[in-house]
Amino acid sequence: MGASLLYLSSCVWHAVAHKEAAMTKEEKHQTKLLAADERPEEAASTLNCNVRTLERRSSDGTGPKMIRISPRNRRVRLGEISGFLDKSEDACSAA
Repeated sequence: MGASLLYLSSCVWHAVAHKEAAMTKEEKHQTKLLAADERPEEAASTLNCNVRTLERRSSDGTGPKMIRISPRNRRVRLGEISGFLDKSEDACSAA
């Protein structure tokens, strides 16, 4: 049983390594952005707003979504922040 589990994990590792090797530099960067996250204080600083404003906008759907890791610990994905900024820029340029 142990050998088959080791073989399976080895196959999974090789599949992931092969997929990462086939990715372009931009795809790797995007993957890192989507996987990374910030504390609400850091995200609010990036967006130049108050933490309470960020929390309110996140809860009413007008801001980047927050992820609850534990009852007292939340994070904001960098991909959410960049997507929110892109959407805001598009809205400003359309006006």
